[in-house]
Amino acid sequence: MKHQIRTAALALLIVTGTATANDSPDHFDGIPSNSLPQALEHLEAYNTQLASLLAQPMDVATMAEIHQLTYTLENALERMQEALEQLSETLESVHKDSEYAAADTLPGHAHQYLEDARPWTE
Repeated sequence: MKHQIRTAALALLIVTGTATANDSPDHFDGIPSNSLPQALEHLEAYNTQLASLLAQPMDVATMAEIHQLTYTLENALERMQEALEQLSETLESVHKDSEYAAADTLPGHAHQYLEDARPWTE
């Protein structure tokens, strides 16, 4: 029973630490994703780590590891979201160029779109 209470208390500390992460000295920055390819690599690697941790008994140490790796996953997803927003804007330029028959700008925007989309399709 003491073990269950201790486990519950530690889990509560982890959750409380998450809620006040900006004020907590135990806040993790995670590994930054400085580019889309790096974000995709982090997503793959840290999803693999998460799956591995989920196969273990779910004790406080495992939950703490999961908590820590989520910061790197959040950084990766943030970079991916930024890249998708940029990709969407570039595609919108291609769309408008084609709609208004802007032959002078369409090829440049289309090439930029294809270049920006490449990491998503490789």
